[in-house]
Amino acid sequence: MNSPSPVEVELKLALPPQQATRFIKLMARRRIPAVEQALLTRYYDTPDFALSEQGIALRVRRIGRRWLQTLKTEGERSGGLSRRAEYEVASGGRTLDWSRFPAEAQARVAEALRAQLVPVFETDFTRTSWLLVGEHGTAIEVALDIGEVRVPKRKDAAAQSQPLCEIELELKSGQPDALFALALDWAAQLDALPLDISKAERGVRLAHRLAAEPVKSLPLVLDKTLSVEAGFAAVCQACLTQFQANLPGVLDADDIEYVHQARVALRRLRAALRLFRRVCEVPPDLLQTLRALVAALGPARDWDVLIKRQRYAVEFFQSLVGGRRLARAQTALRNAQDSLGRSNDAQVANHLLDTTPASARAAAMFVRGWLAALQAEGAPRENEQSVQALLQALRKLKP
Repeated sequence: MNSPSPVEVELKLALPPQQATRFIKLMARRRIPAVEQALLTRYYDTPDFALSEQGIALRVRRIGRRWLQTLKTEGERSGGLSRRAEYEVASGGRTLDWSRFPAEAQARVAEALRAQLVPVFETDFTRTSWLLVGEHGTAIEVALDIGEVRVPKRKDAAAQSQPLCEIELELKSGQPDALFALALDWAAQLDALPLDISKAERGVRLAHRLAAEPVKSLPLVLDKTLSVEAGFAAVCQACLTQFQANLPGVLDADDIEYVHQARVALRRLRAALRLFRRVCEVPPDLLQTLRALVAALGPARDWDVLIKRQRYAVEFFQSLVGGRRLARAQTALRNAQDSLGRSNDAQVANHLLDTTPASARAAAMFVRGWLAALQAEGAPRENEQSVQALLQALRKLKP
């Protein structure tokens, strides 16, 4: 998003595409004029993506008849909030003109790398934006971006694309807390998730064909000069970063490892809070919310373990059983796993919302994603039928 200053402060949220219309209606209630623009953006990097490895994003964007070129640095980010240097200037056209950047921006990329820059991917989306002006001089630009990220066809790979639907809240003036206050106001009405990955990073991953994977905890390196309070904040932030990184997989993926790693992150956070209890007195509501999250993720892991044990039992004795009976048992096992998994997703969501204190419910905005799980009428009957079919198939597995 455009920024008049060298530092951009922005909060990003991932939004399910089917809720875009609902979000637009929410914004319409504020009676603020909306501006709709078509944005086509081309990103530049070296063939081996040397800039992205340094956390630098370089782009040329067309907004209507205007062309802008922008350089963004890695900066700091957490919980969807990012702070980074941003240099944006007018461009003469669709081609990158390095000489237009100020000297400070040019110094961030070595001349040897500039000579290698080529277009590597692009984004094409429609942006609907609103400018919210609040108290104490607060101004926030809210933008809804809907479109896709595209990687062109190459000699060694076919073209790739990935849809995007996200909300960006850019702080024009005021304090960053205003961004979170606005996002939390939407939490009870939208299944939005804090988003730390930028459009540029999506493009890089798509270009490298990198599949999402569960995120494990990383070794934490603390500076000896840090105060105890700063060290406490760094430890807690590391735990929350791991938890947030696994949330999309918890909600959408079939890999139970996402759930496991999310639980690991929460257990580490609870341990940190106990370790530093003399430094920071944690609000009771926050502790209750944390306990509820840990408890809610438990059944998902337990169901997966139970089903896997049954699957292993079938595999152990498959050489003693006829092919058709074995195939029927395996099919019944898969059906039971799918049915119970869907119901468990819904139960996890309801449990999370029911046990989260009212005062802290907005802070658990990511929990709303679970309510999109399949809660079709007749789900209990489907579960019963699938389990009965599994039991019957297992009983017939006789040598």
